[in-house]
Amino acid sequence: MRVGPKSQLKIVQRSNGDKFLQYTENTSKTNQGGLKHRKVTRKVVNAYPNTENPDRCPVAIYEKYVSHMPSADHNAFYLRPLQKPAGSNWFSKQPVGKQTLAKKVVSMCQTAGIAGHRTNHSLRSTAATRLYETGADEQIICEITGHRSGKFIMCQ
Repeated sequence: MRVGPKSQLKIVQRSNGDKFLQYTENTSKTNQGGLKHRKVTRKVVNAYPNTENPDRCPVAIYEKYVSHMPSADHNAFYLRPLQKPAGSNWFSKQPVGKQTLAKKVVSMCQTAGIAGHRTNHSLRSTAATRLYETGADEQIICEITGHRSGKFIMCQ
């Protein structure tokens, strides 16, 4: 995921001043030639402000995170925190390593009570499975996660 002009995430502001966070799917390594020839549209997901619990608002959290980055001229989204933050700059331009990120995912899953081996890439499938187990409609789950069918159900 990138920050800056080629970012997959951006804040969109409506004419009435309301803002939301928009994620636009990038082409993946399995679609190196792009998506035009396959007539597949990029997935776009919007996250709206959480007015009931502003501390958990994805728009405000994203804006705060980006405001503490050194600049937008890097390609990484997850940046390494500085040992001693300098003013509003809390992060270096160096990205967090894959192993560090993987350890954080394990820690977060343990804290959330999600058992089993989980990776950065399995979280989407885990979220889909949890939604399915709560009775969420499969079409809604596919819209949220980007799966093309209900084949996201994990074997437990």
